[in-house]
Amino acid sequence: MMERLDTSGLSGLMPALLEHLSTTAGAIGVRLLIADIEARRLETREGLQAGASPRSQLIEIEDSVHGAVYADGRPALSTIEGHAVAIVPMNARHERQGVLEVTLGGDTRTEVPEEVESVGVLFGYLVTAGDLWTDEFHLARRVREMSLAAEIQWSLLPLAAFESPEISIAGALEPAYEVGGDAFDYACGPRTLTLGVFDSMGHGLTAARLSSLCVAAFRNARRAGRSIEEQADRIHQTLLPAFDDEGYSTGVIFSIDLRSPGETMVINGGHERPFLQRDEGSAELIELVADIPFGMPFATSRHAQPFPLQPGDRLTLFTDGVIEAQPDGGEMFGLDALARLLEEFRGDPPRETSRRVTQAARDHRAANLKDDATVVIVDIPG
Repeated sequence: MMERLDTSGLSGLMPALLEHLSTTAGAIGVRLLIADIEARRLETREGLQAGASPRSQLIEIEDSVHGAVYADGRPALSTIEGHAVAIVPMNARHERQGVLEVTLGGDTRTEVPEEVESVGVLFGYLVTAGDLWTDEFHLARRVREMSLAAEIQWSLLPLAAFESPEISIAGALEPAYEVGGDAFDYACGPRTLTLGVFDSMGHGLTAARLSSLCVAAFRNARRAGRSIEEQADRIHQTLLPAFDDEGYSTGVIFSIDLRSPGETMVINGGHERPFLQRDEGSAELIELVADIPFGMPFATSRHAQPFPLQPGDRLTLFTDGVIEAQPDGGEMFGLDALARLLEEFRGDPPRETSRRVTQAARDHRAANLKDDATVVIVDIPG
């Protein structure tokens, strides 16, 4: 692996990587291709490449070898512009950042060099951490300017994907550049995964403020070791003073027991019912007792209800923006279409399925969505 890698700045990062891989893998060029925020294309920037690389600066994820590596996480060897090119995923705990492309010199290769794969893993974590100290990767992800409300929302989100031996989770939001009212958050501990999905009333900064309050109150109570009933109450009490001016939020909070999924509990604050797929079976909507939304000024008490899961299950949470996506004068996307997509992509990992679902809703609308659309998928490994 690379030694004495200076990550204090990006100016010397790619030349140092090229120097290292030229010795260990015969590389003559390297570049990082970062997935855009809508996960539709892979793009590089001047400071994210060194040496001899293919001329294309932007590659569509659909129907490309680079996109296949990004989507399924499997390294690939290809020939581009007469050179052998190794393409490996850049992932951090299954949060996909893009791909590392290494142009190889010398003899024809038959497999991706092991050293290139190792560096791909390293750079997945580097890009994830780099978002805290540089805007370069943020700039590479954006093809146009993001609204202030969306900036607030994206800054609140956890990793879009996470996987451990006990659980796999991923989420996706559309429209990426205007999202304001939707949010999700989760935390994985040694025994429990706690997950919340929220959909705030309205649009723009008002909705973004409500959602940010939901997430902050959720984290605050969770990190104080409170039960999910107390977490829900903290959210409700935090939003209550804002009701007259800003409204309310629907939401759902799950506490998933990683060692005994059958003891999973849920609180539903007026949110859409989730889909459950048992093993390879069909996607079924699950009935839940619905409490009033968070922040509505009515006397209420929230009680967690059982939601027994088992190995092999897939749980899908979503906001109404998915099923209500509607072209002008056309029909809504609807629950049936969502169920069919979940069944079609049951064999894909949560990150890829959530991406495909939100993009399908946007494609159905045939334009930017009028309302935020969020999908969060949880797998309990069989």
